[in-house]
Amino acid sequence: MTNRRIDRFRRATLAASSLSLLACGAFACSSPQREYTVPRSLCDITVPPRLTEKLLVAGKELHVRLEDKTLNKSFQHCWVSVDGEEVLSVSREWHSGRDIPQVVALQSELDVGSLRGEDDFQYGERGAVKRVVCRHPRQEDWSLFVITQVRGSQEPTVSEIKRFTATYAKAVEKSKQCDR
Repeated sequence: MTNRRIDRFRRATLAASSLSLLACGAFACSSPQREYTVPRSLCDITVPPRLTEKLLVAGKELHVRLEDKTLNKSFQHCWVSVDGEEVLSVSREWHSGRDIPQVVALQSELDVGSLRGEDDFQYGERGAVKRVVCRHPRQEDWSLFVITQVRGSQEPTVSEIKRFTATYAKAVEKSKQCDR
């Protein structure tokens, strides 16, 4: 009698497993995959793909677009989209006489109250702002800032956003934009 119960239990378990496999095949139960290659640079700034991928969503196609509204490299915005949805933006912006809270207030996706950090680097769950240290800025009262904004459904950790932004800012320090 005990053996019959065990046999019925095994058959029921096997049947349930088979049904769940069939259902997943029909309804795509597997987690979404990243089918694109994560770039080695974002808008001419080199950053390790392992840091960038933490801020991206799965999908088929990735597109990176540089926008410079001022045509003099004062406000460069790097837009990253996956399958047509903007999921990340990284901006490089020159500001005169502004500090981090003032720059944060200009960003639509960042909440000043949720950011933490020090005077030259603040970060939170949806982005970060970091002042870039330029050795030879052309004008004394101007500062260059890197602004990272996570715009998609991805949920990177604060430390991943912080690490990406710090690395990106370090690369901007070595770029021609820092010499404005």
